[in-house]
Amino acid sequence: IETRCPGEVGRAFQHAWDVDKRIVVTCLPSLSALLETRPEWTCWMVDEAHRMEADTLRSVRERLQRERAVGLTATPFRADDRGLVAWDALAYSYPSTRAVSDGVLVPWRVVRWTGEGEPDTEALVEQWVSEAKGPGIVSATSVEDAERCAERLGLLPIYGLLTRPEQRRRMEMLR
Repeated sequence: IETRCPGEVGRAFQHAWDVDKRIVVTCLPSLSALLETRPEWTCWMVDEAHRMEADTLRSVRERLQRERAVGLTATPFRADDRGLVAWDALAYSYPSTRAVSDGVLVPWRVVRWTGEGEPDTEALVEQWVSEAKGPGIVSATSVEDAERCAERLGLLPIYGLLTRPEQRRRMEMLR
């Protein structure tokens, strides 16, 4: 944003508070404080817009005075079939099946693996690891589950996803 709008972008975060700009970038935890400082906005753009549906964010959403709102999400549906009630209309849709056929996403396979001896799953996971040509994602149910999975697959150790070590330490761990 700063490249296209030099000098017009501010920040509203715990350690960076510059909200007198035409454009202000913030995160959900800082949004309430930003609205106390500056409640009126012409346009509001939200990444991960599905998160604004949470009951905990409803009051913040209702306090936000704006003329226009644009929400971006890769998760436009809710398990309760309510849809995204905070948004009036769908402006653009790019289904994952199309993204796969366009080569934007690689085809995915979902397999529930407990890390224990289920022969078919064990063989499949071993095959994936041996054939991997790039990064992969393992969604774990807990830190302990992630560590057990990483150890079992011979992957790099998992660090600080929940504890958030300071920036310098995170960079050291990643190196």
